[in-house]
Amino acid sequence: DVPDPPSGKPRVSNITHDSLTLSWQEVPRKPAAGITAYIVEIWKASERRWRSESIVFGTNYTVKNLQPMSGYMFRVRAKNAYGASEPGEVTDPVVTKEKKTDSDLTSDLCSLDSDLPFNPRQVKVRKDIVERFYDVNEVVGRGRFATVQRCLEKLSGRLLAARTVRLDTAEQREKILREVEMMQQLHHGKLLQLYDAFELDSKITLVQEFLEGGPLMERLLEPEFTQTEREAAIFIQQVCEGLQYMHGQQVAHLDLRPESVMCADRTGCSIKLRNFGSARRLHPRENIRVKFEAPEFCAPEVVNFGVIWFAADMWSLGVMTYLLLCGVSPFAGKSDLATLRNIIRGNIDMTREGVSKSSEEARDFLRGLLAQSKEARYTIEQCLQHRWLQRDRKSPGNYVVPKQNIKDFMARRKWQSGKSHGHVRPAAAGTEVSLVRGHGGRAGSDSKPNSCKNHQTSCSARLHVSEEYTLDTTHAMPPKFVHTFQDTDAMEGREVRFDCRIIGIPQPKVAWYLHNREVQDSLEYRIFQANDQHSLVIPEVFPDDEGEVVCKAVNTLGETSCSAELFVD
Repeated sequence: DVPDPPSGKPRVSNITHDSLTLSWQEVPRKPAAGITAYIVEIWKASERRWRSESIVFGTNYTVKNLQPMSGYMFRVRAKNAYGASEPGEVTDPVVTKEKKTDSDLTSDLCSLDSDLPFNPRQVKVRKDIVERFYDVNEVVGRGRFATVQRCLEKLSGRLLAARTVRLDTAEQREKILREVEMMQQLHHGKLLQLYDAFELDSKITLVQEFLEGGPLMERLLEPEFTQTEREAAIFIQQVCEGLQYMHGQQVAHLDLRPESVMCADRTGCSIKLRNFGSARRLHPRENIRVKFEAPEFCAPEVVNFGVIWFAADMWSLGVMTYLLLCGVSPFAGKSDLATLRNIIRGNIDMTREGVSKSSEEARDFLRGLLAQSKEARYTIEQCLQHRWLQRDRKSPGNYVVPKQNIKDFMARRKWQSGKSHGHVRPAAAGTEVSLVRGHGGRAGSDSKPNSCKNHQTSCSARLHVSEEYTLDTTHAMPPKFVHTFQDTDAMEGREVRFDCRIIGIPQPKVAWYLHNREVQDSLEYRIFQANDQHSLVIPEVFPDDEGEVVCKAVNTLGETSCSAELFVD
């Protein structure tokens, strides 16, 4: 028989000028029903008829491409092998919001509202399955060790986000539990809030407030968004508000970088801070030294393994401010080693377009944060009182940050985060820094060497990040693999990565193949490129992925390829 429809009215939330989120009750999966999907139907006031919007495999759905200031209603059908149910109850009429103009940036579009999404909760990590209490639905984000899914609390229907972290080491577990402890103590509207936590089978799931907007840097890439000095000041002021609360609680963030900033929604400029696993409560009588994960955002005293204080956050804030003004990271070198040297030497280009075209107040703000001496840096209170954050924001800045700058930065960050296998330990003052990253292949002396069809004399998957390869740009040359990947063993459900470096003039076009089929960038297979560095990442590998992995490079002078075997245990 066809199934019954979902019970009750669908819930509508996160209404913007062109989108909203629907959620509904799951139809009980009785053997007779066998629900396979849900059909979302939409009624637009101007059309006065029902039409199918989408087929959904979970119990919530974001409806996009709506018209501003328009009326809609929605209903949901359940579907099984025998057909679709009758329509469920209809939502109350919904009117989308007005699309804001550029002049609204300093009003409700970029509201700096600091209200909490729910009352503070004392969360204890439960030894239970998260699905007992929440309907966990589609993946909305994926990182090296974590997956974020949209979820609904069964009891209240509250829309939340379930972030599941794989625990490969005791150090990872310690860090995530420290994050839980910190989030229980930090309750402010500019900080991501924790709702619940579960641990089971070497995984921890943190149930957190749901942020529709996604990472800050992705927001800057949206076609309709323009990043100028005004937007930089709006974002930085909110980061300062979150830091002011944390520092007032004697807590330093110590991992402030673009990945630690999320947008609250898809249309405004409201942001929140996250990633509290490195946060520390500081005491004047304690000499605390820390490891760091993002070299280009860490302060000189961290690089030199010195005693840290709240000033370390202020340096990171300065690096972020520079980045938001021009789209370029101020200390990033060709390798981690070069980056660390730039930080120690204080090499910063204040003449770069975007910084040089910003106001004198913005440049003074930067100089006060990027002082080599931690005692000379601005405090968080001085930042919030600074004339740059107090100035009139009705008009945009004179310089628009090119989106290509942001794309180049994100591509390089993805490459670096993929190569990294953990913390980079700071060097003692005066010590030469040497960083080596790499991936091993199939263990044992019988490991099959990878096939390298450009007749390289050797193929190594280990990369010296400080190694330089000088490319003669005066002569054209066919593609050539400078570094290649090799056979890899992987456990089912774990991440696996293939890295290589390819040179050639003109720049080669690169494609990846698995099972003789070209791989496209998706949630299942991530493809990254930063200059001549190329990577294929499979966030969760399964037995079906086992087989030959091939990378091909082509330009007008020729082509070459490299291959290796992927084994899944």
